[in-house]
Amino acid sequence: MFDLGWSEILVIGVVALVVVGPKDLPNLLRMAGRAVRQARGVARNFQGAMDQMLRESELADLKREFNRDLGADDVATPRIQPPQPTPPQAAPPPEEEDEPEPEPEVTAEAEAERPPPSATPAEGPR
Repeated sequence: MFDLGWSEILVIGVVALVVVGPKDLPNLLRMAGRAVRQARGVARNFQGAMDQMLRESELADLKREFNRDLGADDVATPRIQPPQPTPPQAAPPPEEEDEPEPEPEVTAEAEAERPPPSATPAEGPR
């Protein structure tokens, strides 16, 4: 693409050193490196898209040629059959439910320790 020899690179470096100055030259080179990296990424994506389009085009051409050789205009693509439903299996026998545990009986002593229920809820200060 661009043919740069060592002499051209040296001239570009000297001109950049004189124009930009030694203080800002590392920042300039860093920015140039990022720009080159980004440009290469864009070129790589573009090339990949072009390759994909070419493969799809070649695939379409091969499909047309294959259909022409078979003498068919449109050969249906084979479809994958959905899996057949399995026959219903016998349900397992229902498990016996455990009877709920009886509530403990409240004794007179425990009843005396429990505070009586109030008719209105207790309100705090506002």
